[in-house]
Amino acid sequence: MGIGLPIVPHPLNLRPFRAPLEPKTVAFSLTINIDEIPEPGLTLQGELSQEWLASSLLEAYTAKQPVSVTLQVKRFHANVYVEGFLSTSIAFQCSRTLAPGTRELDIKVSELYQPYDANHVNLGEGVEAENIDDEMRTYEGKTFSLEEVLRELLVLAQDPYPTVDDASAPADPDSPLWQSDPEDVDPRWAALKNLKLN
Repeated sequence: MGIGLPIVPHPLNLRPFRAPLEPKTVAFSLTINIDEIPEPGLTLQGELSQEWLASSLLEAYTAKQPVSVTLQVKRFHANVYVEGFLSTSIAFQCSRTLAPGTRELDIKVSELYQPYDANHVNLGEGVEAENIDDEMRTYEGKTFSLEEVLRELLVLAQDPYPTVDDASAPADPDSPLWQSDPEDVDPRWAALKNLKLN
């Protein structure tokens, strides 16, 4: 009959190795379900079409390419923090010389969503308060859309009267910004040629 030997714990007390959790990358969608946000967060990467962009542009601009979107979505209790970047290129007509121009947009996203009936915000660790916009956004239920805030950021990033970089003012302050031969018509006023007055 064998003699049972005592089990001595390993002096190093080794534990199974666990790799750090990485944010989960999911199919691109602007609709967020808070119950589907894992502990390390979500990574949203994708593009919004030129047609989508065109509906968010001011009159002076036209879309040249889709909007590239990279966002990190993290949940802190009932609060959801969204950060990342939007980037795209838009074309425009100079408001001073009518020359064509291009503008690159690189927009930072930093938004905090909280339940509409929340009395306070608990951010937990990992979020710096100074990185969050003053206006916090609210949601009701279990889902909310990022579309409104992305469109708003795009609109705010556009100069309503864009100018080409080398569009300098005329030397004579009384000189018109646009000159032509008598038979020419400023394209901004071309539609007035066909206007008939009673």
